[in-house]
Amino acid sequence: MEKDQFSIREANTLFILLAFLFLTVGAYVQSRELISGFLITEFGLMAMPVMFYSAVRKKDIRKIFRLNRMPFSAVVKIMVMAALMVPAVAASNLITLFIIDFFGTPINMPIPTASTMGEFLLLFAVIAGSAGICEELFFRGAILNGYENEIGKKWGAIFSGLLFGIFHFNPQNLFGPIILGIFFAYLVQLTNSIFAAVIAHVTNNGIGVSLGYVGNLFTSEMPSE
Repeated sequence: MEKDQFSIREANTLFILLAFLFLTVGAYVQSRELISGFLITEFGLMAMPVMFYSAVRKKDIRKIFRLNRMPFSAVVKIMVMAALMVPAVAASNLITLFIIDFFGTPINMPIPTASTMGEFLLLFAVIAGSAGICEELFFRGAILNGYENEIGKKWGAIFSGLLFGIFHFNPQNLFGPIILGIFFAYLVQLTNSIFAAVIAHVTNNGIGVSLGYVGNLFTSEMPSE
């Protein structure tokens, strides 16, 4: 294997390290203030360590992270495909909730939603934008590259999705991210561009933020009894 590429060992080591930081430092800063904590987690605890390690170890950044342009037509198609994946992801998470509810009590983990346009734009930028960029650099960059190099594209995509789901550390939101992770990896392999995964990720998260905002608007407009 070429030294300017990631190995599975390097990918797994980074995963364990960043998971530890996520569960300790990330959990702390997010508990103090969600938005700033989320940005610190995404950029400071995920994207920066991955890029720093890649630079120090003299990795081929352009090849690993597939920083290749895509035609506008491909961008539109990816956004449509990502939107069509939303029902499948929601259904998979409902199945997970049903299983958890059968054996025990689901844990209530509320997702922040916007009530004003300002809050919507902020949440869209943070939850959709920063997550779409930083998480894809790690999972469809370093992780996917390491596994592809040693076990091939198919298994690389699968393990990229599995680790992506595990990294959410939420059993109620496990199957959905796994499905999305594999889908994102397939898009990267198909287009040879990490921007495909970023666009799909931002679209998926953006739809969730938008649905929450629209739901709050309808709730606020309903007459109170």
